Amino acid sequence: MSQLLHRAASTARIAAIRSSLSLLGLRGVRQLARGSMDHVGMILMFHHVAPPRSGRLSINRGLEVTPETLDRVVSSLMAQDYDIVPMDAVPERLAQASAGRRRFAALTFDDGCRDTLLHAAPVLVRHGVPFTIYVTTGFASGHVAPWWHVVERAALAATSLTVETNAGRQWFDTASPFKKKRAAEALQGILWRACEPMRAQQTAALAAQAGLDLHALTRELYMDWRELVEIAALPGCAIGAHTESHARLADLDEAAVMQEIGEPRDVIRKRLGIEARHFSYPYGVAGACEQREFTLARTAGFATAVTTRRGVLTQTDIAGLTSLPRVPINGHYQRQAMIDALVCGLPMVLAAQTRALLGAMRDGARHQRTLQTDRAAISSRRQFHSPERL
Repeated sequence: MSQLLHRAASTARIAAIRSSLSLLGLRGVRQLARGSMDHVGMILMFHHVAPPRSGRLSINRGLEVTPETLDRVVSSLMAQDYDIVPMDAVPERLAQASAGRRRFAALTFDDGCRDTLLHAAPVLVRHGVPFTIYVTTGFASGHVAPWWHVVERAALAATSLTVETNAGRQWFDTASPFKKKRAAEALQGILWRACEPMRAQQTAALAAQAGLDLHALTRELYMDWRELVEIAALPGCAIGAHTESHARLADLDEAAVMQEIGEPRDVIRKRLGIEARHFSYPYGVAGACEQREFTLARTAGFATAVTTRRGVLTQTDIAGLTSLPRVPINGHYQRQAMIDALVCGLPMVLAAQTRALLGAMRDGARHQRTLQTDRAAISSRRQFHSPERL
């Protein structure tokens, strides 16, 4: 029952966001709001860019957009007077941000997906815009498998699956299309919450049950070093680092984090002859990377590091170059009006204002409770020391 409620809530949330984006994407709304927004730019986040494919489950749909959507994004940025800049230019643009200066946008692609070479790069080169690819070196070398894709492929291939968790072994029926989707959603949650090395063990176990070749799956989905050499030679392409194993860094000790952050730079330098100056945290949400990781990325010498925390850039972000927010381009929201709304930045600005308001309300309520407690304590002390009690 809880899974059904969760799926219903997720479906309703996506529908509500789609409606809101469609409204905010209207030209009149955007023009009305433009003057009141103080952001100076944004970093856009992509993962997979590929034509629609049949025979898939929907659990990874948010990570996939079509080449046509990418084209819409770039065209919308240009139509809304953004300068599309490389990540190398972001610190300077933040430092020199001033009223009246054109906003800027940077295009980033996580993981080193093969479809970035096959489908995204032709669009980007045709438009003549710079872009950054954050490479997970374990994917490029083929010895690390993307667990979220393994979950989907395993659910599609098998009629039942079991997985070991801290709470014991769990069994899932994947005999029908509906049961495959339900099981995949549950398994995705289990592996997301798991820590290393349990997640790696669960991934290998699911693959074995479904007869999946993990190396072949990784080669299918992610560029190898030969392909990375090819795409790195394209005009405007920069290569950044995205750890070695795509681990959730907050789960690791400091030495392991430094290895995940620092080793990919050495591997990229050796394999591609490129100095990776920019970094992307795997998962990137609160709890997956925190102040310790931000500090370590700065210590490692990266010029910038990006999260997946949603937000546009303001002048204050110059003080947090290794904890920059991004605007995700999500496969659930690919219509033109939705793209225009995201590129405008209005949804992120409104979300930030809402969070600030809710935070202020919580702080106010907390302050009020403290005052009430103090007043009650003072009243109690007065009663205790009153003449009637002496």
